[in-house]
Amino acid sequence: MTLPELITEYKDQVIICSEISYSDKQSVNKNNVAVKRMYEIIGIINSQFGPDGVIEFSKLLNVKDNNTYIWAAPQLLEKMNSTQEIKEKALRIIREVAKEDNARGIGFRHWLKQY
Repeated sequence: MTLPELITEYKDQVIICSEISYSDKQSVNKNNVAVKRMYEIIGIINSQFGPDGVIEFSKLLNVKDNNTYIWAAPQLLEKMNSTQEIKEKALRIIREVAKEDNARGIGFRHWLKQY
C-alpha cells in the first residue's frame, strides 16, 4: 500500500471508532478491531516510510473530523519515531484533552502518568 492509502485507511478506522455504541457488543468488537488496525498502520508507516512517513502521518494531528487528532496523538507518541516538534504537538493535544471533566479526560490523565 502507498502512504496516502495507509493514511486514508487509518482515517477510516477512526470513523469506525467514532461510531461505537458501548451497549452493543458487536460495535465494541468492531471498535477493537479498528484500533488494532490503526496500530498496525502506524507500524507500517514507521517502518516502511521512515521519517517522511511520520511527518505525513503527523498531519493528522490537525484533523478534527471524528476526533482523528485525539486518536493520532497518543498512538504517534507510543509507536512512531518522530521529531521533538511533532512529539510536543501531540503532547499538547493530550494535555488539553486531559483537562476535560469526563471519561476521556480521565483516560488521558492516566495515559500521561504512564507516559
